[in-house]
Amino acid sequence: MLGRNAEFARRLSTVALGAIAVACANPPRPAALAPRGGPDPIERFLAGRSIIYGHLQPSANLGDSVRSGMPIGIVDSIPPVQSARHQGNLTAARDLYSQGRFLDAVGKLRLAVRDEPENPFLLSELGRALFRIDSLKPESRATYVRLVSLLDAAASAPPGAVVVDLWFVDAYWKLALLDLDAEDYRGALLQLAKVTLAPHPNTDFEEQLFGYLAETFYHLGDRQAARWFADRTLRLNSRNQYVLPFRD
Repeated sequence: MLGRNAEFARRLSTVALGAIAVACANPPRPAALAPRGGPDPIERFLAGRSIIYGHLQPSANLGDSVRSGMPIGIVDSIPPVQSARHQGNLTAARDLYSQGRFLDAVGKLRLAVRDEPENPFLLSELGRALFRIDSLKPESRATYVRLVSLLDAAASAPPGAVVVDLWFVDAYWKLALLDLDAEDYRGALLQLAKVTLAPHPNTDFEEQLFGYLAETFYHLGDRQAARWFADRTLRLNSRNQYVLPFRD
C-alpha cells in the first residue's frame, strides 16, 4: 500500500454509482463494492441515511430503476476563477506545492484564507499543503473539518444526512487519513464512506481505500467488517501485507 500522503486523483467527469441518492434510505454501492460473500459493511453503515451529492448534474431521475455501474450524472466543471481576490495566490500556491515547497504554499494560502475564510477552494488547498508537513498535520485536520462543515451547510443537509461534494473528495480522503492517525476511527469511517460513494480513479487507490476501511472497522471492534474489507484488499493485491492483522 502507498503511504498516507497519497493524493486522491482528480475526479472523473462521469459519476457511475447505482442511483441518484438524494434521499435514499439504502444508498446504492459502486460496482467495486458490490456485495460478495456477505453484506457490504458500508451499505449497512449508511442504511437509513440520506445521501446528498454536491456539484452533480443528474442524468437520471430520482426513483428511476438503475443498476450498479450505470452513469447517473456529470460532475459540474470547476470554475476557472476560484477566488475573487486571491486567484493569483491560489495559482502560485499550487505551483509551489507541485515543486514540493509546501511551507511556502502554506504561507500564501494562510493570507488568502484570512481574507476569504469561507472559500472552499482556498481551504482545500491550505489543508492539502499543511497535510504534507508532519508538524502541521493537526492544523490540516482542523482546516479540513472546517471545510467539510462548510460543504455540509451549503448543501442544506437534513440531520443525519451524508453530503458528498464531488469537487472535494480529496478533502474527505485526507481528513479520513488524519482521523486514522488521531485514532478517531468513527470520524475516519464517515469520511471513508463518503469516498466509497465517489468514483475511484484506479484499483491501486481502491486497494488503499479497502485497506484503511479494514483497519478502521478492526479498531471499532467490528471484526467481521474488517475481514470483509481485508479480503477485498487481498483480491486486488494478494501480496498486500498491511491488511493481514485485520483478518484475525
